[in-house]
Amino acid sequence: MKNRIDLSEYGPKGERYCPQCHARVSLRATDCFMCGTPLYATKPPFWQRWLQRWARLSLVIALILFLGLVVQLNWPRLLARADLTRRNLLAWAATTTPTITPTATPVPFTATPTLTSTITPTPTVEATPTPVIYTVRAGDTMEQIALTYGVSVDAIKKANGLESDFLSIGDRLFIPTTGNHVQKAMLGSKTIIDRPNSASNPQLAAHQDVAPAVTPATAYPAPFPVWPLPGEQITGPTIYFAWTSPANLRSSEAYLLRIWGWPDGAEARFWSTTNTLRLARDALPGASAGRKQFAWQVIIARRPAVISTDGRKTFSPPSKTRRFSLP
Repeated sequence: MKNRIDLSEYGPKGERYCPQCHARVSLRATDCFMCGTPLYATKPPFWQRWLQRWARLSLVIALILFLGLVVQLNWPRLLARADLTRRNLLAWAATTTPTITPTATPVPFTATPTLTSTITPTPTVEATPTPVIYTVRAGDTMEQIALTYGVSVDAIKKANGLESDFLSIGDRLFIPTTGNHVQKAMLGSKTIIDRPNSASNPQLAAHQDVAPAVTPATAYPAPFPVWPLPGEQITGPTIYFAWTSPANLRSSEAYLLRIWGWPDGAEARFWSTTNTLRLARDALPGASAGRKQFAWQVIIARRPAVISTDGRKTFSPPSKTRRFSLP
């Protein structure tokens, strides 16, 4: 009886019952007299029970090793996803930080040229205008092109017969430059080099030559667009724009938000003193007519109501162009 297992059931008074038909049987019966069900079962030997126990343990160990292999193979992907999540949280935290704009009294800015003898370009001064043809690229603005070549926006518009500042990628503009200015003919250059004219300066003799003055072309780095995300589809009634603030702006400066229908729609401009702006969907150019694709960028510029003493209108390169859509 050592290797046998009793399968029968017992009552509160010690009576014995069949596990199959629940009929009361004798205490010494080996089979049920009603249904014939065996009341005893043979216990497996020790070695068989030991193998069953180790089979279960081996299955658990194999499952743990398999999970470890899966984690090891996907560890670089998990790290990249965690890094992307961290950068998105940092960008979101940067947009939620308010930018403190000083409210000081506007002071006219007077550009003071710095004379240096280290830069000695030898340009050829011509009395007749030198024509320059510039091809518009992505992110170019009329103000940036005019600032790069040292001419006014009105002169470029008049030379090309334009009525607005809107530009399309691939347009060829005639730049009416003169020989009295020696400049770097490259959009986005960091410096603009001018040679002073002795005839306009009574303190210089007619035969006197001085070193060119180097002035910065941009006062701030380009803002970085944060929201809406590239290619995002906006379903809400309002559109929330956000970008990084490179520095605290002066009271005469503001952010100029340019929005136009992609790829060749009309353009709308909005001014903001902070690095966020919320617009209704009807404010987008062409949205009421059914346009769905839009592009936008931000540039730091002088406010329209502020009188400039140095002729500068933009203080940073334009930001990257981002696109979004409406459903």
